[in-house]
Amino acid sequence: MNNSERKLLSDKYLVEKVLGGDSKSFGIIINNTESLVAQIVFRMINNVEDRKDVVQDIYLKVYNNLIHFRF
Repeated sequence: MNNSERKLLSDKYLVEKVLGGDSKSFGIIINNTESLVAQIVFRMINNVEDRKDVVQDIYLKVYNNLIHFRF
């Protein structure tokens, strides 16, 4: 099993844990993705407070729609 396969399995495991009610696993998902999300948002939005709001909105939408996520 290569690294990308392991990563996919661990991501899938975390999503399943979140869907099962484990909110701490969503924190791990955030920690694993926050630098990429921040890079994308920070390139598009100049205002620091607006950046924070957009990132927060992104994760809220992800959390609320996680049940529909397909790997």
